[in-house]
Amino acid sequence: MKRSAFIKRLLLLGISGTSASSLLASSERTKEDKSVEKAEETGPFAFLTKPYLQFPLPNAMTVMWVTTRKCYSWVEYGENDVCSQHATNAINGLNQAYNRVHKIRLNELKPGTQYAYKVYSK
Repeated sequence: MKRSAFIKRLLLLGISGTSASSLLASSERTKEDKSVEKAEETGPFAFLTKPYLQFPLPNAMTVMWVTTRKCYSWVEYGENDVCSQHATNAINGLNQAYNRVHKIRLNELKPGTQYAYKVYSK
């Protein structure tokens, strides 16, 4: 066998071996991802991270939290312990649902005013 033909065969074997190992690794990752998804669907529903405030501005605040399962979430808030306003995370008019990390921006707040808020996830 000529040296150039031998090198070509080695290269082809190396490339196909790499592809096979990549496919095997990706199928193993897929199995792991599916088992994590099943655990999320069947496990207990709870807060992994309790709600906390982020990115304050004089007239806005972001409320964030993490849940054990993907879900739809919203915040009810208002002045003087009366939570009469409702906020969701919407992008281009579509509510962002089926998430574990929840980030909801409260806009048009009055500067210097104390607000109460409640978070909901289901």
